[in-house]
Amino acid sequence: MAGFDWFWKALGGKSGRNQKRSLAIVDQAEGHTLELQALDDASLAARAQALATAGSIDNPAEFLAILGLAAQRTLGMSPYPVQSQAVLRLIEGDVVHMATGEGKTLVGAMAATGLGLQGKTVHSITVNDYLAVRDAEWMRPMVEFFGL
Repeated sequence: MAGFDWFWKALGGKSGRNQKRSLAIVDQAEGHTLELQALDDASLAARAQALATAGSIDNPAEFLAILGLAAQRTLGMSPYPVQSQAVLRLIEGDVVHMATGEGKTLVGAMAATGLGLQGKTVHSITVNDYLAVRDAEWMRPMVEFFGL
């Protein structure tokens, strides 16, 4: 990916600053996860709705923690910190590069859910019909957890 740094910089990308900020937010999210685990599903979903008001997120760290807990409760999958970082970057409108096997399906579903909670329209696109059907069914419980 380093070979494309010049391209992203030409487009105004600021990966270093965003990466440091994102990592700090992901670290904070881990602390929120411990606090939020005691909430039941309805309370957790309501908290996410309250944080995602009018197209923005009041507390990104807590919001990430809630999305991660929802993935854990509905899919049995806990995102790795780098995946949470990718979710945050996508929610904030950045482009994210992920290699095969790094969890694009979970990251994409969490980001789409986060954007949906903000009232934004989301279109997930793939060129593979099989994967589109498989992943939609696989990630559906997490999206429905929030009433989306």
